[in-house]
Amino acid sequence: MWLVAVTATMRRWVDEDTVSVSIPSYDFPHSIYDTSKVKRGRQIELTGEVTRIDEDSVTIALGPLVAVAIERVRLKYRAPKRRNAPRRQGPPSVGGPRGKTLRQVSER
Repeated sequence: MWLVAVTATMRRWVDEDTVSVSIPSYDFPHSIYDTSKVKRGRQIELTGEVTRIDEDSVTIALGPLVAVAIERVRLKYRAPKRRNAPRRQGPPSVGGPRGKTLRQVSER
């Protein structure tokens, strides 16, 4: 999971709690829920999870999916990689030509 941030510019108020923003390299209007009294032209940081990475664009989940140019995105958080835990060994084998495990021998 990668969380990334995009800087958007506030365009206008749609409602008393909804703001229309302009996202660079995204050619469609985008609205967000915002209760703070942001003024027109102010920069807002939008954070979302990366869903797809292409050659020159990144798709981010900001409610709807938004495709933005890679150079407009900043990495906020990257989940740590999981270390491979050592595999658990089964019960030791009982000697003999058949090589049965202890569990197979005890079930007899």
